[in-house]
Amino acid sequence: MNTKNKKHLPFLITICAILFLLFSNPAAGQVESANVIMEATAAYNGNFKYGEWLPIWVKLSNTGPDIEGLIQIEISQSGGNITFAKEVSLPNGSRKELTLSVLPNNFSRELEIKFISKQSTLLSNTISVNPNQNDSIIIGISASKRGGLSSIGNIETGDSFRNVVLFDLNIQQLPDRAREMESINTIIINDIDTSQLNNEQQTALENWVSNGGHLIIGGGPGLEKSILGLPNELINFSVEQNKQLDEIPSLEQFGGNDPILVQGPFTISPFVPNGGSNLINENGISILHQWGFGKGKITLSSADLSGSPFNAWGGTALFWEKVLSSELFFPQWMPRDIALRQMRANSMAYPLSNLPALDIPSIKALGIILIIYIGVIGPTNYIFLRWKNKLQYAWVTFPLLTIVFTAGTFGLAYSLRGNDVIVNKLSVIDLGHTGIANIDSYVGIFSPAQTSYQIQVDGDQLLSPSFGGYYDPWSSSTFNPAGQITFVQGNPSKVIGLSVNQWSMQSFNVEGIRFELGTIDSTLTIGKNIISGTLVNDLPFTIEDAVLIIGNNTLFLGDLVPKNAEEISSQLDTGEINIFGNPITYQILETAYPGSGFDYQRDFETKRAILDNYFQPYGYWIGPNYNYENLSEEKQSYFQTIYLIGWTTNTPPDIQLNGQLVSQNSLGLIVSQIPVMFDPGQFNIPPSLLSGKIIEQPSNSGYCGSSTTNIYMDYGTAKFEFLLPPILEKSTISKLSLFFNEDISQWAQEDPGFSLWIYNWDENAWVQLTDIVNGINEIEKPASLINEDGSIRVQIDKENRNSGGCIYVALGLEGSTKQ
Repeated sequence: MNTKNKKHLPFLITICAILFLLFSNPAAGQVESANVIMEATAAYNGNFKYGEWLPIWVKLSNTGPDIEGLIQIEISQSGGNITFAKEVSLPNGSRKELTLSVLPNNFSRELEIKFISKQSTLLSNTISVNPNQNDSIIIGISASKRGGLSSIGNIETGDSFRNVVLFDLNIQQLPDRAREMESINTIIINDIDTSQLNNEQQTALENWVSNGGHLIIGGGPGLEKSILGLPNELINFSVEQNKQLDEIPSLEQFGGNDPILVQGPFTISPFVPNGGSNLINENGISILHQWGFGKGKITLSSADLSGSPFNAWGGTALFWEKVLSSELFFPQWMPRDIALRQMRANSMAYPLSNLPALDIPSIKALGIILIIYIGVIGPTNYIFLRWKNKLQYAWVTFPLLTIVFTAGTFGLAYSLRGNDVIVNKLSVIDLGHTGIANIDSYVGIFSPAQTSYQIQVDGDQLLSPSFGGYYDPWSSSTFNPAGQITFVQGNPSKVIGLSVNQWSMQSFNVEGIRFELGTIDSTLTIGKNIISGTLVNDLPFTIEDAVLIIGNNTLFLGDLVPKNAEEISSQLDTGEINIFGNPITYQILETAYPGSGFDYQRDFETKRAILDNYFQPYGYWIGPNYNYENLSEEKQSYFQTIYLIGWTTNTPPDIQLNGQLVSQNSLGLIVSQIPVMFDPGQFNIPPSLLSGKIIEQPSNSGYCGSSTTNIYMDYGTAKFEFLLPPILEKSTISKLSLFFNEDISQWAQEDPGFSLWIYNWDENAWVQLTDIVNGINEIEKPASLINEDGSIRVQIDKENRNSGGCIYVALGLEGSTKQ
């Protein structure tokens, strides 16, 4: 070999070695990715509301060696990324389907999903998503064909800023948790087989309706298979044999008298409802029926909603506007860009940080330390050195004393703050009547040193960042992960890379559900002006400082020990209602801790903040979840305004830091509706006890007071709806008591500027009430004022501008049950 070739020999050897490594020994990720196939689809056709969960459906298959990895989606933000992930194991020959739920940004349009193994990205896929304002009406359609259901997109919302979004819902891919369905307003099931729904999906659907969702079930030949897999609690009817109708004039009338030009016959599936209201009735056959379930409702049609006549009828759009009337109403004071879960998380910033370890030293303590320091370094130092005749040593003693006091002050601060990691966990435990509890926990990690933690949370929970400007554009606080933080879904759930600065706190949210946690068993019975009976705590822990809420009244019960019966007897207040006094959250604490001055005590202030978080996160009163349905053979029923409040330090879930249990401060709010019965004979339900809501309001109105029927309005018309529980549907109602009050009285004037109206269902017209008073207005012979579904509607017209203030409307009644 000549000299010239020898010079190039090292370079050629290096090139050959690199090529050999690249082609003869490829990276493990490249080999494995060729054997793994991943498909990802966003639920709801990618539609989600700001701040709400969006499930991502992922299918994986592996024809190569066994692989362990993560499915993950990164959400970028200033200060670092937030990653939602799920661990997956793929043995050779396996196929798996899993759900990864994420919280996209309000401005997200695409999400990149990755399959990570051994810190290498084997596969990635990009999916499109579509963020929507919180006032959008998102409707999922699960049907064999759309047909007439497509006309829903043509309904008028009355607000140009609101959108109506339709998407095709695969009922078999319904999420297992109601929290993952919060973006959906309405679900329509029409001529589709629901028998494949599992128990978790059924429970999620039931909870979704109870929390305010609207379930619509289409009839026709496919009705029986459409209800086959639905929860029994949602099926409030029995199905009869199909019939043929040549024409349906009642449907034409409901649709604005627009004639149905399609020739019959029309196949319908008659049903026999157990309660609720007929919206359309054709010669004794219910064409459209509706009933309440919790805060939501269910609508049942005996006709196929996608077929004839809906697929060729000019009145279909108006038909859907009436069916979806509750979805079309959006309160004026509700934000369009912040979800309820965001508001609740934001409001927990203060109570989470309200720890003794996080207090700064008091001014008094600092003043004493400063006086001692000045006294020692000045007069004491001088007198001592003069006594020793060593004044020349002042240049030594002066800095030495300064160092000693500085070290002492630091040591004192360190001892006050402590050197232990503290987990502060605040929870809201919302008990359902079947023993299922929705649990929202807000977890703060206080660290004495700057550290990154790996946190393990018991159970399959939804974990997310806590209060922060990332998910709330109006928040002044920010969630700064200072790098990469990962929320791993599974059992157990994990938070990886939560970085906490020295002597500071970082927090995150935990959203979960606990099956068979327990209930509060009740024999409470309403009689004439009294409620009495027993309450039994069937939970596995004591409920501390329990308070029973009965309308505007609070009754302190003390500690409810498991399995012990607590006797209850309380007068129902039928007199004047002080709705403009202290908010109900203050009344609860004042009842449990009379004269404690809780405004200035740490634990009471924390409890007040948790109560406000649950009851009025938007600044207005939303009340607890509730159910309208009958519960058992004893004819029990729920009232929205009768519930139990209590506290516990045994709050799930369990939390570990870096694999170890650490010191924890735990406090949980327990909220449980209490079912009641009625004595045979006379009963009296005072105003404020019946469930009510605002169903229409002027644009100049707003929120005020601690009730769902409080409103401030400058002028215009507001409408209210009150509902009798099903237990009273067959009772005889002899009198209504309509309570009206406003906090800046105009009643001294000849014309107060208000008029009150009540709806007469027999005449289909509003009837004005005369001689109204600021207080209780009694209405005799109210039979025509109560609809078949137990609804009673009230209207206020206010003509004078810049007069009046907060208005409160409540409804009570007297009657008798069957003996």
